[in-house]
Amino acid sequence: MVCNEIVEILKQLERERGIPYAELVATLEGAFANAYRKQMHLPHSARVYAKFTPDQPGCFRIFVEKEVVGVVTDDSVQISLEEAQKLNPALEVGDTVQIEASIEQFGRVAVQNAFPSADPAIARVGARTRLARAECQHWRCDYCAD
Repeated sequence: MVCNEIVEILKQLERERGIPYAELVATLEGAFANAYRKQMHLPHSARVYAKFTPDQPGCFRIFVEKEVVGVVTDDSVQISLEEAQKLNPALEVGDTVQIEASIEQFGRVAVQNAFPSADPAIARVGARTRLARAECQHWRCDYCAD
């Protein structure tokens, strides 16, 4: 239900502002990835990807790219060979793997902080607040703004 609301808001922006839907989705995904990176205190060099999946529960999936290493010195950007091979036995030291992050850690504040970094057109028509509220309600945050 909430995912459908986000899709409708993005389509409304496309109609009203002439911004292509795909561009709005890409902007939103980038904003979520940056907000996740900040919320989780990941280094700026960390490769974080967000994927808008309106046809799946959760609407957004977050992925962190990690390097497979023999000895982990920074678990925010590295994964041990042993752990990586549990995911894919073909992985070797030096490979990279995308790990789906737990979005439950993301939180209401991070969701709301994602939108100021989104395209200014989103903020101009008030969609930023509506999208944050919809996502917040989806994740059943305790302190959703009214």
